[in-house]
Amino acid sequence: ITASWAKGKKEAELLQQEKKDKEKEANNSIHNKLLGTMEMQNPVKRVFGEAKGIVIPIIYLLNISNRLILPLHSFTNNKIELAHTSPQTIHTMFVWPYGLEDQLGKKVQLLDLGKMITLWGNNNNYECLSPLRFLEASKNLLAALQLLCKALTESWESMQSPIANSTNYAIEYEQHLSYFKQMDDFKNTFPFWYVFKREACMDLLLGNVVFDWAKYAARMHIILQTWQAVEHSSYPPHLKAP
Repeated sequence: ITASWAKGKKEAELLQQEKKDKEKEANNSIHNKLLGTMEMQNPVKRVFGEAKGIVIPIIYLLNISNRLILPLHSFTNNKIELAHTSPQTIHTMFVWPYGLEDQLGKKVQLLDLGKMITLWGNNNNYECLSPLRFLEASKNLLAALQLLCKALTESWESMQSPIANSTNYAIEYEQHLSYFKQMDDFKNTFPFWYVFKREACMDLLLGNVVFDWAKYAARMHIILQTWQAVEHSSYPPHLKAP
């Protein structure tokens, strides 16, 4: 009995030691994986108060190139920073690339517009953006389009072909944006022309429509007449432009 008890005790001690060894090995493995994970990669110096550069997320560029344009307020600095720092919070999906009718290639990962609009809201009216954030987001969208069009433009120039004088989405969008940025009384008229601007932007990016100053001016003439009527009417303050 004594020998059996001693044998059982020895086996229990061996099992306990084996368990401790495995736990130690697991802890060492985790420790080794953690080593160096907080090293700074390509650190930069930044002056306090200086605005940092915005890097457009690759998935944003993929969405644009596949004609799945995110609402404009998704391009504010804060939303872009969130996409970089908390990628687990954004919703994605796999779809066939734009224009791939035979579906023989690989699907690409894009932002799920439906779920992202549920998460961040839509841009159907001006209340989704302040005038300042509107300019910020528009600038970032332009930067994204310029990145997507850069390679194409360089290719045109290298060929020294007449097509080098053609246009692209970045050029057209920049003209489109400049038209609205130069508006008189920008802040007060913003709520009135925002919806037209949004519709015109979608026409440009999805409908292959070039900027047309005369058509913009004709539509804006009507919009500004409405704004002036509201501003000079006896409407209650809550019906006037904020």
